[in-house]
Amino acid sequence: MATHISIDVDQTILDDDGKLLVGVQDSLKLLKKAGMTLQLWSKGGADYARETADKFDLTEFFTSYAAKPDISIDDLPEDAHPVCTLGVPFADAIRGLNLFVADSIETTLCPGRAVVDLVQRLQKKKRTVETNYGQILRLNKKGDEIRAHHPIPFFGNLESAQILTIGLNPSSTEFESWRHWPDSDMDADILARRLASYFRSVQPRPHPWFGELQEALAIIGGNYKVNAAHVELSPWATLSPRKLSQMPDRKNLLGCYNKLLKLGQEKWLPQVIEICKRKATLLLIVDKDKTRAEKTKVICETVLGTQWEGHIFVLEREGGVKYWAWENKDALTLKIGAKNLFD
Repeated sequence: MATHISIDVDQTILDDDGKLLVGVQDSLKLLKKAGMTLQLWSKGGADYARETADKFDLTEFFTSYAAKPDISIDDLPEDAHPVCTLGVPFADAIRGLNLFVADSIETTLCPGRAVVDLVQRLQKKKRTVETNYGQILRLNKKGDEIRAHHPIPFFGNLESAQILTIGLNPSSTEFESWRHWPDSDMDADILARRLASYFRSVQPRPHPWFGELQEALAIIGGNYKVNAAHVELSPWATLSPRKLSQMPDRKNLLGCYNKLLKLGQEKWLPQVIEICKRKATLLLIVDKDKTRAEKTKVICETVLGTQWEGHIFVLEREGGVKYWAWENKDALTLKIGAKNLFD
């Protein structure tokens, strides 16, 4: 499936004096050779875009011309938004496109077999988890039956993520009614697709819990829609530790919670990291329990292998992830190579 790219006119391919910027034609040749479908658009309208292409002999590169929309109406609102916007300079945008954007689109829309198989294996464990950990799970009442919710080992496109944030388990409010999850079991392919495209959804939008992390990622050139994903130690949504600590049998319940996290950390996390290791260059472990976080780091390093050249950081969310991002901005932006990536 061809990637469709819309390219602006003024200050993107033309300079302030209306002259074609150096390197634009060569960059367009690269995109066309790679099989991209190109559209030239402008706030000045489709006619202006076409006239510009005619003037500079660029018509061979573009299949269509358009005015930038002010409003779009679509039955699938997320499809009305581009996967991402790359800022100028044009040559840098093309480099970013080749680095991480083009590969992410197909796997977001159609996750690979390894991802679907992982989801399916977890679904088969649902009954066992209900039996052993039902007292701490965030449960779903379907008629007379009370069941665990869908397993969520990750959020976002694992297969193309350069950056992975690693948390504990899905939010206790992820399955509230406003999140629009189905009550009945989902086919593994459908669940995998929803998880891969989680950050592109507009109805519902991603859970507010990710807001601070997305702001931090943006500082270093990361974006959950394009080059980042989130991984959980345990794929099962539970009551929050705060809620468990207020219940009569809190000691046993918190022990059960930690046992479930340990199970996910040892059994499921390595399987997720195995899927990610070809692309991932930066792992951010967000966990205020330093002992558990260090164990997570060791598990990730073992799966990634001695030849892996990326970086792993252990962060405490309460300690200010955004401050950490600012302190490391220059080095990480250079490594990730996405300084002109915008939501």
